[in-house]
Amino acid sequence: KNSINQSMHPKLICCILLIFLPTFQSKVFSDIIQGPNKWYYVDKFVYDTTGDGILSYQVQIIIDKNSLDQEGDQCDKLLPSTSNSSLLTLVQCQNSSLSEATLLFYNETQTNALTDWESVYFDDSMTCEERSRKASLIVPLEKDIINANEQLGIEKSAVPNLWHVAIASCRFPSFAADIKIEFYNSGWKQKSVTYQFSFDDQGLLEMSIFFFAAYLLGGIPIAYFVWSFIDNNVMHEIHWMLLASYFSYWLSHLMNMIHLSVYSQDGRGVPWLAVFSDCWQVVGYVIFINVLLLIARGWTITTNKLSRKTENAVISGFIVLIYTALFFSESLRDPAQSSYLYDSWPGYLFIAMNLVVLGIFLHLLQRTYVFEKRVVKRNFYRRFGIIFSLWFLQLPIFVGIAKGIPYYYQSKVLYGIQWCVQFLAFSIVPFLSRPKNALEIYNAENNFESRIPSLARQMRVQPTAIELPARQGGRAA
Repeated sequence: KNSINQSMHPKLICCILLIFLPTFQSKVFSDIIQGPNKWYYVDKFVYDTTGDGILSYQVQIIIDKNSLDQEGDQCDKLLPSTSNSSLLTLVQCQNSSLSEATLLFYNETQTNALTDWESVYFDDSMTCEERSRKASLIVPLEKDIINANEQLGIEKSAVPNLWHVAIASCRFPSFAADIKIEFYNSGWKQKSVTYQFSFDDQGLLEMSIFFFAAYLLGGIPIAYFVWSFIDNNVMHEIHWMLLASYFSYWLSHLMNMIHLSVYSQDGRGVPWLAVFSDCWQVVGYVIFINVLLLIARGWTITTNKLSRKTENAVISGFIVLIYTALFFSESLRDPAQSSYLYDSWPGYLFIAMNLVVLGIFLHLLQRTYVFEKRVVKRNFYRRFGIIFSLWFLQLPIFVGIAKGIPYYYQSKVLYGIQWCVQFLAFSIVPFLSRPKNALEIYNAENNFESRIPSLARQMRVQPTAIELPARQGGRAA
């Protein structure tokens, strides 16, 4: 039988994705900021609606007072928002010596004309003073000491709040700051499993645990099917590939579960495990796509001859390239932007590629269906085509739905749906045929040993000889 090696080796994909390792950020922000700018973006966090979340910070500012920017000395004009009360002390700087630097908080969820985050961050014409003036909350920082507060309160709200943190020193042309900020959601007193997570990430750990256990338990019936197929000599390459894809997804959920479990304790996790989790998911997806295309070609079900191996290899290569572009886009994405994985040009390209592969899948399946004359196998192809056409279509459909829901639900809702759909796809495969027909479908003894011709060639009418009657010169009966 033919064998194929069309999916990129896992180690190569992992090496590509390791490029993104330094760009992963946690909700415990710790870094040294320095440079010629007066206003620096720090990080963001989505707090839940309970009002029990807190923020703790430690900041040490280093400023050369000899570089005082007289034109920027406008601290007395900074007017923080006073629309809502908060545990965080609001300071109106009447004395410029009190605000050599400030820690600034912007609430994107509850923006208005005075505190429009989009204009603050993306309008390059705004000065440091103008950006600081639009902050919802302002905390003054003194230089050369460690400014610290362990419990800055976040007030209760009707919807989750997306907070951005920045640091500024508008009176000086440059400064340096050693910053450590820890964001905690509700449950920080009890050290719950969710308090380290931003609201838009809450639930990912529980989902990873669920799908890890589901794949693990699903291995029991899969082991039975493998034993049964081997015992009846109908275990083919497509089944081993499907098994490899299943194992890749299981390994991905295992690594993601470990990463998120550690994250729930320290707010940092294990970034390299997160990278390898994505790596194994790419491997599983590429193998699964190849299995679908190979079945659509009728390999090991209708024919033992695999045609056009290069096409599958090219499709696999494009999938890997687009996935790589997705990770590049995610790693290079501006940390202040409120968007998720597929809300980018590589994401749109991936969705378009998904639809192109669907077209190829249906074309190959129609060719095989027309060629196959055995009723049992035709029924299998019909069910297979309907179910996995929906599998291809689910991604663009749910991405479109996700664009209509708030940012802090998009990522976890879409990931949850995708993980569920993929697990169901594995679960459905054994039941595409009735148990009594499974051996007949996968039995390769009566398969064709030639390639399946193109659809146009199959539909071409072949000429046949016409027997003339004897009176018209034909042979006598």
